[in-house]
Amino acid sequence: MRIRKTTTCIRKCVLAVCVTALSFVAAAADVVTVSSPGPGQLQLTPEALIATHLKVTGYVDARDFGTLKAATMTATQELDLSEATICEYHGTDGSYSPITPDWIVGDERPRLYPAGEMPIHAFTKVGDNSLTKWHYGASITKIILPAGLRSVSPEAFWKMGYLAEIEVPEGSATARSIGGAVYDRGLTRLLAVAPRHTGCLTLPATVTSVADSALHGATLCGIEIKGAATVSFGEQGEFRCPYVIAPNTADYAEAFPGVDVTDKIDEIVVSNAAEGQLARTVGGMGLRAADVRSLTVSGTIGQADVEWLAQLPNLHFLNLAGATFTGSEVAFADNALCSLSLPQGRYALAITDCPFLGGSLTVPEGVTCLSCTGAPMLTAVRLPSTLTDLEPNSFNSSLVAEADLSACTGLASLSGFGSCHRLRTLLLPAGLQVLSGAYGPVETVTLPEGLRELSVGGWNVETLRLPASLERLDINYMLRLRTLDASAATQLREAAGPSYCPLLEEVDFSASPLQQHYGLCFDLLPEGMPDNDTAVPATRVVMTGGIHDGCIHSSLTTLRLPSTLRSISGDGIVGCAKLTELDLQGCAALEGISSLRGLTSLTTLRLPADLRSIEVYDCPALTDIYLAADTAAPGYGDAFGEGVLEAATLHVPIGSRGLYFADADWSRCPQIEEYGYTVRTKSAVEGAVLKGAGLYAPGQEVRLEASATAETQGGKECAFDGWSVGGQDYGAPVAEFAAGANVTATASYAVGKAYLDAAHMSFDLTADKPCQVLLDVRSSYGFEIYDGQGRVMLDGGANGATPYSLPAGTTRHAMAIDGPSRVTIRAADAYGSVSMSGLRTQPMPGLLYLEIDGMQLDRIDLSTMPGLYELSLGANALTSLDVSPCLWLRTLSCNMNQLTELDLTENMDLKYLYCEYNRIRRLAFAPEAKLFELGCTGNSFGFSQIPDRMQAAVVNGSIGDDTPVSLWYQPPFDPGTGDLLDLSGELFSADGHPVVVSLARDGTEMPPLGGLYAITETGWYSVEMTCTDMPLFTFWGEFYVSGPSAAGRLPLDGVEIGISGLRVNVGGLPEGSRAALFSAAGAHVDVAVGSTPSLAARQPGVYILRLTDGAGRTQAVKLRLE
Repeated sequence: MRIRKTTTCIRKCVLAVCVTALSFVAAAADVVTVSSPGPGQLQLTPEALIATHLKVTGYVDARDFGTLKAATMTATQELDLSEATICEYHGTDGSYSPITPDWIVGDERPRLYPAGEMPIHAFTKVGDNSLTKWHYGASITKIILPAGLRSVSPEAFWKMGYLAEIEVPEGSATARSIGGAVYDRGLTRLLAVAPRHTGCLTLPATVTSVADSALHGATLCGIEIKGAATVSFGEQGEFRCPYVIAPNTADYAEAFPGVDVTDKIDEIVVSNAAEGQLARTVGGMGLRAADVRSLTVSGTIGQADVEWLAQLPNLHFLNLAGATFTGSEVAFADNALCSLSLPQGRYALAITDCPFLGGSLTVPEGVTCLSCTGAPMLTAVRLPSTLTDLEPNSFNSSLVAEADLSACTGLASLSGFGSCHRLRTLLLPAGLQVLSGAYGPVETVTLPEGLRELSVGGWNVETLRLPASLERLDINYMLRLRTLDASAATQLREAAGPSYCPLLEEVDFSASPLQQHYGLCFDLLPEGMPDNDTAVPATRVVMTGGIHDGCIHSSLTTLRLPSTLRSISGDGIVGCAKLTELDLQGCAALEGISSLRGLTSLTTLRLPADLRSIEVYDCPALTDIYLAADTAAPGYGDAFGEGVLEAATLHVPIGSRGLYFADADWSRCPQIEEYGYTVRTKSAVEGAVLKGAGLYAPGQEVRLEASATAETQGGKECAFDGWSVGGQDYGAPVAEFAAGANVTATASYAVGKAYLDAAHMSFDLTADKPCQVLLDVRSSYGFEIYDGQGRVMLDGGANGATPYSLPAGTTRHAMAIDGPSRVTIRAADAYGSVSMSGLRTQPMPGLLYLEIDGMQLDRIDLSTMPGLYELSLGANALTSLDVSPCLWLRTLSCNMNQLTELDLTENMDLKYLYCEYNRIRRLAFAPEAKLFELGCTGNSFGFSQIPDRMQAAVVNGSIGDDTPVSLWYQPPFDPGTGDLLDLSGELFSADGHPVVVSLARDGTEMPPLGGLYAITETGWYSVEMTCTDMPLFTFWGEFYVSGPSAAGRLPLDGVEIGISGLRVNVGGLPEGSRAALFSAAGAHVDVAVGSTPSLAARQPGVYILRLTDGAGRTQAVKLRLE
């Protein structure tokens, strides 16, 4: 180990990295030049307002800098003032932008702006969101100052957080620039530094003073003072700097409070380090923690070593490239690091709030997770192939000019590099699926195949081709974009923009199955927000301190949107001043347009048949409006601004002119003409792109086009199956006919047999008559309903409550569900007239909710649905129900079926049970189950099936406020004369409490006889059960006996009953039968099993012989034994 003085070497290394990156950033684009003929006379051309590289020549003063803000605050990336002459100005219209309270109005005072001086707030404005005000600066990255520069006003570059280069021309007679700093010509006085000064600011030995506020608001990666004489720093305000190297440190302690002021920085080298011994080794060299400023380590280091390094107060240069790290995380936060080389190893890396860390950051192989926030001075980034997780907002608001992620093939999502206004090269990895937030002047980028989401802005590309895999798009502020190629984007379903792309002439999404568009805007550019990492301001704010009237330049002349589009929301379509015709009639699914505004050249507007809402503002040239709505006048007649309808001609379908004249809003239009016939297009597949909808003149040729294939919301590819137009079928995707009536053209699509066979649910629906079935499917990734031939009948997204028209007869259906899902199938308008049968299911672990109500379903297999949380099977014909596979079940509703028992012993999480109006005799709960609601009225049990812990649940599950709650009891069969009603099992509750059971006929209580009651006569019978230990509810029921009952009776054909004295011999019964003998009073006498049972009485009398076979069918015979 050794100590080596390498101060100069370290600085040269850091500066070399920065200069390399910055020289790449400075690669020039086309420069737009504007000239001012005299002070206060600068005018900006439309090209200047959107130029990324702007040059100003001629004579300017502080007023012109206010005018210049219209460009510099929004578009300018590099500004050249080398040939401009700054003149003196005295007045109130200069560049000064103070923050003033709202109640101070008209208190502006004249201000003197000296000649040759960069004026205050030359590139700064005030933001106001009605809650607070703030200064914000332009995002310019480089400025060439005037050759005649004499001084720089304090706060001339205030809040310019991305300005890293300022310079003056070589031939300037008044100033010189060195490495992002400007001096007077004699190098005796520092006039200004770039707010983001990369590398160490080295003051030449000739410098004796620093102008007031020259450092105010700046971030410096160090200062080195070369001269022996003390430099006067004046009043500097707030700035950030990690260290100062000066020969006489005591002279600068007051000027740099809290800064590490030293006379040198020595590199400390530790070779062959041992894990956990780094602090001991450095301390053994006689160094304190505050003495460690530059450290190079090789060997092995552990977690404790890195944690010690992270808390060193004056560590500015750290080189661990030769070391191997054995720990799990390398983390640096809130420290004074200026340069960092990372160790080898497999670990997570976290860099937080390191304001001076600059140069290039190369993350070595082995790093799997990375978070880098609050490192604004970094200029280049290279990430490894092992990286799989990049923290959102990493590298935001930094000086990164080149980001190389090409090796990160395991990285699926990238959400970072926001507000990187120097970012020119962005190398993306194969396999990336989501790219968002990368906002900067990117010139080199290739979008990978497989990319699903793209949300970026500020790129300097001229052509952008969207990959076929793209599903969501949000692009804006691409000032040089001329071509957006979406021809391959056949999966694109959501889009926002392209907004603020002034050179773009055509936007064509007609090949994409776009469903939601969030607006396309060329209104005023949002210029600023409070300091944060938001790449694109999300809220429109009011600006003060400068004037910026009108809209951003727009070249858009053509806009094509697809038939699948449902809504244009957000800003709507705004500020497209060159758009003369807007044809949306092909957007057959379009229901709403939030706004058409500022389309000042629009003359012709064509709207689709089923549009429900629209707002139209500031379209003064509109003369012709074509409306395809033919059944009723649209309800948006009041959506047009004052005078628009009065000056326009309305073209409507033949036969509908009276509808429009009768409407109070549309009748404002004096010219309403019947034009032709409406052609609608539709398909059950939401991803099918159809062309040809619109309003056609009589006899005009209609050309329908359907995409040969389409993808459902659930990602299933299906093939075109045919057009159906007014009873006429066409087999090809292109169909042509002459317009002669209002028609709807339906395109059918079918999935392949493999998809059909793999459907999650398939079933038959039988209807007595044509009716509606409600299919409400809510699935994370979509769903489809097919008929028996694979034709797609319904195709839904995340929410798909849809009434489906069912023909009479039996039709086969199949359903495919993707992701966590909820499924409801029930009759919509013909309850009880539709039956479901032949239900077959495939494993659906993502099915969370299933409701099949009123469909006469007689069986269901739940073993394929283990993830169910809620199950509703009411009003069906189920005789058994096995819910044991559904271990996570919380809610079960099976009211109005034919269940006789319900076993819930495996459902420990069950909270809500509704099993009313079955004939359940056995209800078994899991010992751990604690229900909140139990609806059990209308069954064939009493207290015997209700544990004590369920008392409150029974009350909660009952309707009404009666106390105690009365639950309906119905016998397990419909009793008839000669039957025996066995209530003996109800004499005790589930937890052993005695229960009082009574049966009365026509108000007369019958003798209990152990809970067995012989039904010997006709009349009204009532049952009541009470339990003093469970007083919150009772059971009560009544039934009428009109005679012998045949329901569920055992046929006696072939059965022989022989009587011999007091013995009864029975023959011819099915195997497994049971015979029981009861007295006329209901007392049990004898029992026998088998096909030939024999029973005996003890004394003569009238007896009831009850026969029961293995299927539960019964028969009672009245006998007299003597």
